[in-house]
Amino acid sequence: MNLKSQKGSITLFVLVSCLFFIASVACVNMYIQSKQTAVDREYRQVKANYEKDINNMESIYRDLSRKNNLEVQFGVPEIDKENKKINVSVFTNLEYLKINTLKYGWDYSNNLSSLSTDNISNWTYVEHQNGENEFIASIDFKKDTNENDIVYYYLSVVVDNKEFGTTVSYYVDDKMILHYDGINNVGLGDKKHSLNATTWKNLCDGIDAAQDGVLSTTGTTGPTWGNDYLSFDGIDDWVNAGVIDSDYQSIEVVYSIGDININRFRSIFGDWESAGGGISVNSENKPYGEFYIGGYKSVFADGYIVDQKYNSTITYDSHKVVFYINGNKIGEQVAEGGIIKADDNTVMSIGANPQGNSIQAGYYFKGKVYSARVYTRALSANEVKQNYIVDKNRFKIQD
Repeated sequence: MNLKSQKGSITLFVLVSCLFFIASVACVNMYIQSKQTAVDREYRQVKANYEKDINNMESIYRDLSRKNNLEVQFGVPEIDKENKKINVSVFTNLEYLKINTLKYGWDYSNNLSSLSTDNISNWTYVEHQNGENEFIASIDFKKDTNENDIVYYYLSVVVDNKEFGTTVSYYVDDKMILHYDGINNVGLGDKKHSLNATTWKNLCDGIDAAQDGVLSTTGTTGPTWGNDYLSFDGIDDWVNAGVIDSDYQSIEVVYSIGDININRFRSIFGDWESAGGGISVNSENKPYGEFYIGGYKSVFADGYIVDQKYNSTITYDSHKVVFYINGNKIGEQVAEGGIIKADDNTVMSIGANPQGNSIQAGYYFKGKVYSARVYTRALSANEVKQNYIVDKNRFKIQD
């Protein structure tokens, strides 16, 4: 074969190879496009079925729900009073949010018992996640027909006709002078919690607000922080909340008891000297609230479970002392007249029984404190319930 023939053969071979390569690439692209078209077609069909039969999601997504162990969890509600917004992070284990299987809605009322998913007409369908399997449900603050602020909001999340719900509220702040919070312990928002804080920030403001709490430094370390609580060892830990000069008529605390085999009472939160009061646990592991009005007026609850969280409230309205646990009234004692105000030299304390600006030995509390509040008026039963709902959401209290 001469040189000219060889060059022609090589040229033909290269040309055929190029054509074969181009054809192969085209075939691959056609295959990929066909697969994508099939996926898009399947998605559009599911979407079309959903939109055509929006009230019958269960039949459409039966197979999907069988493959998924549906779970919904609610984050700590964020109450933005400045911008008049309520935001709740919602977490799911779903992998198909984009198919619009998920919706949420809000009901709201000043009557807690009237809240229901049945009242919701405006639903929001979720197509976009805020993070991995997370979205944010929001609502503006509402007013009732008398232009009073709505207190209770109910968030309903529905997935494949399965409902998950949570009640949202906000703390009563009228006449609140002291507010320690185990999540926002430094007063810079829930996301600024510090495990190294040596004071517990009072979140109240105004001229009547009490001071920041000072953690004791006696013993090895003093009280220690968890992610949403302050832990007390029952030996020498306490928090000095300072002297409260005002007449205080409501005390609230969220806590868990860390022991039961101690033959003495343990002070959780209060000031019992010279017409004071507070919330404690007795030697039989029974939480109780009391105020000193011509003698101690005490109301006891049944024994409670170690390490379980509780909200306790004691109030006095010039006629009776009332004690609540988890928003439910436990009992009351008649107490006419008098004020709740300890002497000028005795501090309010968390985790111990105060005497002046020090502590009476042997009455330290072992357990955890999540939140503590003081008001200069008696909270109503409805307000106690309102605060309990907030605590339940923030600190995951189990009824």
